[in-house]
Formats: sequence, C-alpha cells, structure tokens
Amino acid sequence: MRGLRAEPHVVRARPARERDYPILLTPEPVDADGQPLALRYGRPVIDVQLFTAEGTPYPEYVDVRTHRNEIDETWPEYPRILVLPCRATGPDPTVTGERIDGKDVGHGRAVFEVTGGERYIVGAIGGSFGGTLVKERELGRAEQVVAIGPGTHADVELARGTRLEITLVGETRTEDERAVAEGRTHRAGAASLSLERTGMRPEPVYRVEVWTMTSAAGEHRSSLWPLGESDVSLHLPTGSFELVGRMPGGRRARTAVVLRAGATTRATLRF
Repeated sequence: MRGLRAEPHVVRARPARERDYPILLTPEPVDADGQPLALRYGRPVIDVQLFTAEGTPYPEYVDVRTHRNEIDETWPEYPRILVLPCRATGPDPTVTGERIDGKDVGHGRAVFEVTGGERYIVGAIGGSFGGTLVKERELGRAEQVVAIGPGTHADVELARGTRLEITLVGETRTEDERAVAEGRTHRAGAASLSLERTGMRPEPVYRVEVWTMTSAAGEHRSSLWPLGESDVSLHLPTGSFELVGRMPGGRRARTAVVLRAGATTRATLRF
C-alpha cells in the first residue's frame, strides 16, 4: 500500500457481509516504513462433512446453495446441507435468518463462512438422508373462519381425501434450464403443482416417486411433476379449485377442477 504517512498505523479487515471493519489484524501499530508486512486473516467457517452409513465420506454431489425461490417443499434428489443463524430459546433453537450459501469442496464436504461468536443450526436433508414415505394421509383438509368470543363453538367437517390423475403436456425451455444453472431447482423438465382458490392458502399437490439403486431406495413424496407424463396424486382436499402448475422458468398453466371425496379426477395442464 503506497501513499501512507510515515507514522504508525493499524490495519483492520471487514468480512464480506459487514459494513464496518471489526477485525484488528495488527495488535500493535506498525510503521509505514516501506518494509514487507505479512498479515494473517483467519475467516471463521463451519466445516461440514457428510458420511455414508458405512462411515466413509459421502461420494456424491452435495447441494450447498440457497433455494429461496422454491415454490413447494420437496425431498431433494441430492443431499442439501442447511446452515442457518439461530438463537437459543429453551431446549430448542429458533432460526433468526436465511440459509447461508456454502462451497462444495468435494467428497461430501462443504464450508460455510460465518460470523464469529454467533450461533448456527447445521443439518442435512435430501438424498439418502431419510425422506422415505411410510404412510400417506387419508383425509382431505378443512378450513372455517370463526369469531373468537365467550362460548365459541365450531364444528368443522374433515372429508375423505380425493385424488387427481394429472397429465403434463409441454417442452422444457431455455429459461427452465437457466433456473437449474442458478440453483433454483434441480429438474428443468418438471413443474410444481398446487390447488388454489380465493381465501385459502395454496395446497401443494404431491405424488409418489420411487427411487432405486440408492441407499434411500423406496417411495418418496415429491412435488415435482415431469413434463410428458401422467401420474396420480396423493390424497387432496375436496371442493372446487384451480389447479396451477409452475415451471422453473416462470411459465404457468391453470385449469379448473372439482374434487369429490373418494374419487379420482383427471386433469391436463399444457405449458
């Protein structure tokens, strides 16, 4: 560094996500005398290593990027390491911020740059880290608006579940491939589906996906529906809805459906 006054100075560093320079690299002031000065800056990181059931480093790809634009939760195809800031509240920690991006360094290992002295939750989902569907639900869903007051009583009927047999027609486009490259999804040729109507939160539409040739082999719940295929959903609530499909690149398709208890209704979405 040139242009300094010939007097003692201190050198401080700033982490990437902060505005100030809180890290003091020179415990004692140093003279600007033109001599080489070696400084060591150790950034605090969380180093996560995944292992197989046999105790060897996990050999496959590890997902360490955030997925803030995901519409529905689904069990990821590859292991996804989760690192989130938190605070201690009783026996369980409470998440206080967004997931942190990390760097995959290979062989099931990833590092996450964090702030020294803070608390974090670390976990993993996806791949062979659980997620096998043991038993699907059998009932639908019921909602009722009630005014809370003295002696309030409400009877809510929970009907039997119903199913949708859904066919998706269309082709993958460039914007869908771009979404995969940007880490917003891991499957360009598949849509996420939901049932929607005014005054009700969207109801994700799931299907069963069978995995083979993996330590997580078995039936898994998935919210991704491949283009060009037909499949039957898991149980859904009864009533009149709009079935809405969303492709990773932003395209949407809609169709009205009426679902009756105990029946399977056919629907087609064209992208």
